[in-house]
Amino acid sequence: MCIRDSINAEYMGDFVNAFQDSSMEPNQILVEVTPPREAYLYFPTEEEIRIGKGETELRRIFEGHVTYDEFELEKIRAFRAELAKANIELDSYWQNSHLLRFLIANKFRFDKAMNSVRDHVAWRKTKLPVNISNPIENILREGIMYQFGRDHRFRPILVINPYKIDVSKVDTEIFMDAMTYFLEFILKNMFLPGQVENWVIIIDLNNMSFLSMPINLMKQIFGYLQNNYRSRLFRMYVMNTPFSIYVPWSIAKSFLEENTVKKINFIKSPKAPQMWEHINPDQVEEKFDGKAPNLTTFWPPKPVSPNYLTPKDDPATMFITEEKYIQLLRSGAIEKNHKSPHIKLPEDAPKVQESEVPAQKKVEEPKEEVKQGETKTETKQEAPKQEAPVKVEETKEQTEVKKVQQPKTEEKPEQVAEADENKQRIDKLEHKLEEKKEELSLPTKEPEVSKVEQNQPEQPDQPAQQQPQEGENPPVVIEGGENQALNVQEEGQPKESKE
Repeated sequence: MCIRDSINAEYMGDFVNAFQDSSMEPNQILVEVTPPREAYLYFPTEEEIRIGKGETELRRIFEGHVTYDEFELEKIRAFRAELAKANIELDSYWQNSHLLRFLIANKFRFDKAMNSVRDHVAWRKTKLPVNISNPIENILREGIMYQFGRDHRFRPILVINPYKIDVSKVDTEIFMDAMTYFLEFILKNMFLPGQVENWVIIIDLNNMSFLSMPINLMKQIFGYLQNNYRSRLFRMYVMNTPFSIYVPWSIAKSFLEENTVKKINFIKSPKAPQMWEHINPDQVEEKFDGKAPNLTTFWPPKPVSPNYLTPKDDPATMFITEEKYIQLLRSGAIEKNHKSPHIKLPEDAPKVQESEVPAQKKVEEPKEEVKQGETKTETKQEAPKQEAPVKVEETKEQTEVKKVQQPKTEEKPEQVAEADENKQRIDKLEHKLEEKKEELSLPTKEPEVSKVEQNQPEQPDQPAQQQPQEGENPPVVIEGGENQALNVQEEGQPKESKE
């Protein structure tokens, strides 16, 4: 799956329009927010997936390759039946993973879980998808909420700055729409089903006084996150909290679920030492005692540092190899997880049709293929061995003509001059050959052909014996061994002189 494929189509148009004035192209932005290569090679352990069992379990990973036990499956089946009885219609969004999120958040109490599902169905119908607007874009650019860094399990870190909210100017509904757009973007582009499904939130109160604190808006934010993004929060750090916050907090937490309350930490200073147990300081801004420079451009999100792990993390046991990842993909074990755009499978390489391959590519092999009836110019062709009992001596001129007249491959431009020279040479040799033939001709005897030669099969590469012209006597053929054929001479014939 490519990066663009992982984006919810209903947000793509708004996303592109929202960043027309950005220095980066939309695709470049999406590449930067996509989980890093290591995240695809990380698979949570059983302890990281869930803690405990039964009605008291706390589960963090619900999707992708993970499986459910019989207790969970039975509760999901029974809950679906109760929803059908209550005439609550569920669309395709409601997979088992979403129903289990609502069941665990409500400790498997069907009545409370049913009310939560009913409210969420209504919220999705009225609020999604969110259309980008100037007010929403302004909120994102002002840094009231932004994403900065990831923890050691690649969970995105979200920062919310309530002190930047001007309650007298900000419309609460527009603010919540901006938060919905922001969180949906994170959910669909920075998570990996089955591997990364939670976020970390840092809320900076900047030592606000009780009177200046947007209590109602903060209460609404807590309830909104709890009701619409179930089991997504890993940790929340409320930083720079004044003493006066504890009074309203004691009231607000009574409206929150127990699991949510346990994940929230109030810190009076800008330093939270417990963060470093699961976050590398390179992923946190200096104002929160991290090592990264404080952010000045808040939207769109950008990667902070390639250093994600803490000193206690062991990469050798935390990550699988790319070879193992490819094996899991091919076996179908992680087909529900997002496919890594960083790891290219061999079959992902573009296949070239045979008709598209240039013909000359086949000639690049070390040994060039020679077609029938052709031979390379630089290759010397050996004449096949002759087993005939009768043989006529081959003169030097015949040998030279035979070599020059061998079939040739198509000549290259630089061989043209040599070809002309060979042609002249052939003409001279043929002339000498004709003179020799006349010297060797014996007109007084009729040629005899041995029976062996009559039955001898024709040799394809042996030059054919030249037939005598009219008025000429045929050459002498002597029956016998090779030495006889070479030494016999007609009586009275002058002895042949060698050139």
